[in-house]
Amino acid sequence: MTDNQQQQWAPGHALQQAREYAGLSKREAAKRAGLSSASYRWVEYGTRTNNGVVEEVNPSAEALQACATAVGADPHHVLRLAGIDPTTLSRRELHEAVEKLPPEMVEPALRMVRGLATED
Repeated sequence: MTDNQQQQWAPGHALQQAREYAGLSKREAAKRAGLSSASYRWVEYGTRTNNGVVEEVNPSAEALQACATAVGADPHHVLRLAGIDPTTLSRRELHEAVEKLPPEMVEPALRMVRGLATED
């Protein structure tokens, strides 16, 4: 294990392993994730250098998901390693999706969700 891996945060290490297993460069992983190469490196390392000072980065759940998907890692695993509850994120995504529905679709969507909640 190198010094870099010892200091690397757990989600970034999982991303690095998946990226290397997939045979992707950081640049290709960044492109697939829709991030700049620098942003991808920050997510993978968990830090960035700003005027010679090493700072921890706090990537968004969306950035972590995009990176995980880009390299073939399990997004929920990467989120959990970062201390993010994927269930909470999914609930927020569901809420945002319902907010975008036209008014006439809200009640049918709510009935569907209620029906799913009562299934065993």
